[in-house]
Amino acid sequence: MRSDDCLEKAVMASLCESLDTARSLSVYLLLKYASDLEVVTYLKKGLDPGEYCSAEVFEADYLALKFLSKWEGWMTGANLENEAIARWLMCEDLNGQTNSRLKVGVSGNPSVDAVMLTAQRKIASILGRVPSLRQWSDNCSWSGGSTFDLKFGSTALQKLTSKLTVTNEALLCMSHVIGGDLLWVEALTGVKPDGPCCLTLDHFNVVVGEKFSTVPKDATTRRTIAKQPTANIYLQKGVGLSIRRALRQVGVLLNDQTWNQCLAAVAYDYGLATLDLEDASNSLTRELVFDLLPIDWAVLLETLRCKVIVFEKGKTLSLNMHAAMGNGYTFELESLIFYGLAYATCEVLGLSNVFTSVYGDDIIVPQAAAEELTKVLAYAGFRLNPRKSYLSGPFYESCGEHYFCGSAVTPVFQKVTTSGKREELIRFHNRLYRWSKRTGRDLSRCLSIIIRAYKALGDKDVPRIPDFGSDDSGFLCNPNDIGVRDRNRGYRCRVYRPCKAYIQGNPEIAFYALVLRSGPKSTLTRPTHLEYSYEELHREVSVAPDEMFPPNLNTRLAYVDPQNGLSADREGYGMLMDPNASYDYTWAWYNQ
Repeated sequence: MRSDDCLEKAVMASLCESLDTARSLSVYLLLKYASDLEVVTYLKKGLDPGEYCSAEVFEADYLALKFLSKWEGWMTGANLENEAIARWLMCEDLNGQTNSRLKVGVSGNPSVDAVMLTAQRKIASILGRVPSLRQWSDNCSWSGGSTFDLKFGSTALQKLTSKLTVTNEALLCMSHVIGGDLLWVEALTGVKPDGPCCLTLDHFNVVVGEKFSTVPKDATTRRTIAKQPTANIYLQKGVGLSIRRALRQVGVLLNDQTWNQCLAAVAYDYGLATLDLEDASNSLTRELVFDLLPIDWAVLLETLRCKVIVFEKGKTLSLNMHAAMGNGYTFELESLIFYGLAYATCEVLGLSNVFTSVYGDDIIVPQAAAEELTKVLAYAGFRLNPRKSYLSGPFYESCGEHYFCGSAVTPVFQKVTTSGKREELIRFHNRLYRWSKRTGRDLSRCLSIIIRAYKALGDKDVPRIPDFGSDDSGFLCNPNDIGVRDRNRGYRCRVYRPCKAYIQGNPEIAFYALVLRSGPKSTLTRPTHLEYSYEELHREVSVAPDEMFPPNLNTRLAYVDPQNGLSADREGYGMLMDPNASYDYTWAWYNQ
């Protein structure tokens, strides 16, 4: 496919001309005359930051290689699905070797053994005593992703009223959680219980384990994930939140990547190393969890995880890994383990832990600890990603931010094909516009190509918004090009946004069950003009079990939960946001 055969390649060719470096010229010639496979192979090679003396030149070459490196439109001819499966099976073989190695209990390296013992004590002090079922089940929540039996985008209301898939080991926990919620029991069974109960097997669909699947990662790779049974991931997210809160007490903030990004910015000046791991989630083994975590915590996690994975044609395989990507607590658990190992490494070496930080498998430690930590991670079954780990030199990256000698050089990525979609064309344009504005480089030629493509769809008057706008409702541009401002110094702009469309939700009783279970400090917020607060609703339910809700509750209670796709109409009935809502033109105001 030549560069003029599709919009993305035409823009990329123009971008390379605008960057005007030796590296961008190489990419330009490959786009013109080479096959897609040859182009992608070249883009994946990356750059050696040590060859550069200027952040400006590095930034331009870095963008030339990264911009379409994750684009899904490349035709490489490779069977990415089979390659992902082969890579996963190889990882499982290595996990088996790691489990055998960890069962011995000693590494043969005194310093590594000292780090492992120190990490055990650190992790135990972070976690404390394992919470009771009542305590951690209050943290449970639904995932918006796909599960063993439900598609991506299934709402919380649908899950509350469906027959949940669950593994045999987690069945008792889930039965107790639902049985203690009278409204949930009524939504699921249609029977109003007199008190807490335990649901029978016919209300669940017991499955053997998780389901293997893959999702796109970049142009040459698919990422393997494990679709969890619906009930399991609900419980897993409760335990994950408990671990997340424990980590927050020691300064590890998993709700915010900012600290890691700031450390990457000063890594060159402060002598820090940024480490990234290959297949970190798939390398988290069962024995490592029992080795590092307190036994009561390890047993709890063992109860909720899936021990078997199911492939497409029904073939099953017992797992050596503890939990893969897709498990509801994998991110928190791997963050805990990596932080424990990184902290322990610095402590054993007598180094300060002021700059030790972890976000998933993005690890930052002093450069003096990087080599020893690499040995510890290798013993624990993890492999350093040489293309994304920087133990020294001028370049460092963490959590999506990239720096060369302390200067920001973060590139932008075009991952999806625009395919004539107006909203994707706008995002495509704005990514390059923001990069151009940040760096001061003129990319007007390639930006004009995208705007012409938009007009070719039949829209002569394209939507424009001022470049201080943070959304992608229109093409970013200089505010002076928009026209007249109002008396409040704002801009009235014609924008392109998704229409608000709702579909009727599931039975209201499930909606109210979700409100009560979410608690007064949840993301479910009550508009101030409505009559019933969480406490008032809870009191009504407690004192009036026969009349579950006051007569006017159906018309006065309205909650909004964008994360779970919940909203409410003006009468307060539970509604679901329509995932297939279309886009249309409207007007919006922008004030600086």
